[in-house]
Amino acid sequence: MLGSAMGAVSKPTRRPEQKTNSQHGGFAMNKSDLIEAVASELESSKAEASKMIEAVINAISDGLKSEEKVAISGFGTFTKKHRAARVGMNPATKEPIQIGESTTCSFKPSQHLKDSLHEPKPMAMQH
Repeated sequence: MLGSAMGAVSKPTRRPEQKTNSQHGGFAMNKSDLIEAVASELESSKAEASKMIEAVINAISDGLKSEEKVAISGFGTFTKKHRAARVGMNPATKEPIQIGESTTCSFKPSQHLKDSLHEPKPMAMQH
């Protein structure tokens, strides 16, 4: 075997909390990871943290259904967007197709959130 002749072959190491996001090739936090992080931060059970996460998601969803936007200070703003009907193209046949109107949402991060994403670079060593 190649592995035994060359010694143990080690896999790239990564932190256990990092999940590979194959679509973009980076790392992604999913709902389970978020629940674990909240449970750890609040020193509560995963069941309690799950209820809290569900409550927040439901509140944001309900807010978007009844209002045009939901703003969370220091985090960002979720906005309901209306898309008008339009003509698109079937990629297989190149024929024009009618796309109906739809409603979606967008998220705009707050300046505070944007700033928190930029880690300070270490200062260059001076001689």
